[in-house]
Formats: sequence, structure tokens, C-alpha cells
Amino acid sequence: MLVDETSTAADRPARRAAVLGSPIRHSLSPVLHGAAYQALGLHGWRYDMIECDEPGLAPLLDGMGPEWAGLSLTMPLKRVALAVADEVSPLARAVGAANTLVFPPGGPAAGRRADNTDVAGLVAALLAPDPATVRAVKQLLAGAPGRTLGEQAAAERTAQAALQRERRPGGST
Repeated sequence: MLVDETSTAADRPARRAAVLGSPIRHSLSPVLHGAAYQALGLHGWRYDMIECDEPGLAPLLDGMGPEWAGLSLTMPLKRVALAVADEVSPLARAVGAANTLVFPPGGPAAGRRADNTDVAGLVAALLAPDPATVRAVKQLLAGAPGRTLGEQAAAERTAQAALQRERRPGGST
């Protein structure tokens, strides 16, 4: 569902988050986060999807209130996120992209931290003990047009380590 910007203050949830990108309708993030919120007992939390392109990111952030906890970012927003952040993690800076913006209790007006969780996810998948998982991730990465140079380099280095581990007698250690 796309975010309903017509809600009143009385029916706003305690905390909000969303996935942003363009196009975004394909995202399963709201379903996954909604299930996690329910499982964790996070009542009043809501996770939406918002169609947003690069020029629209800064104005969108400027219009968000204190109920916003953070955002997940897909392409084309991963690079521009660095420019709208007050603080950038060393990893996000190194790879030239952020896939998350995290806000303190006051929302985006109180601060914006950009971070990258893509690299850790890629590394974990590529170092999985199951060779079929490693091959599937490598195939996925081979056709991923939205990767940054840093993510590509991290994936390639990790793929090399995973391949070396696979070739050892007995597989993984």
C-alpha cells in the first residue's frame, strides 16, 4: 500500500517507517516489517511504501514528523541518501551508498543517520555454508544493475573467500 498522507493526528501511529524508491510497488518490505512488528508486539508501529525519486527525497524528509523512526531505501535513492544525512556510517561512506536512514525520537528534523546493511547481508549470504546458496547469490549479483561499486567490490572479495572455502577438503570450516 502507498502511504496515506491524509491521516489525522489522532489516528497517526506511535512510530512509523517506510521503504522508499522508484519504482516501489513491487516491494515486500511492508509485509515483512508488519509481520515482524506483530511478532515483536510493537503495537502502534506502521511500515509503508512511498514512491520517491532522487529530487523528492530531501523535501519528503523535511515534511516528516517526529513519529518517523527510519526509512529503508532502494534505488535510485542509495547514493543521494548520503547527501541528505547529517551523519554517515564509515561503511556507507566507503561503499558510496546507504540503504537506511535512521532518525532519533524527534524524527528526521532531529537528525538523519545513513547506514548500509546491504554489504553485511551480501557477505553473510556469500559465506553461507551451503554452496547452492553461494551460487544463487553470485548469480543474483551478476544481474543486479543497482549495485554500487563498493557493494560490487565487497561481493567480489567475499565471493573469492567463499570459493576458496568451498575448494578446501570437506567444504566449509
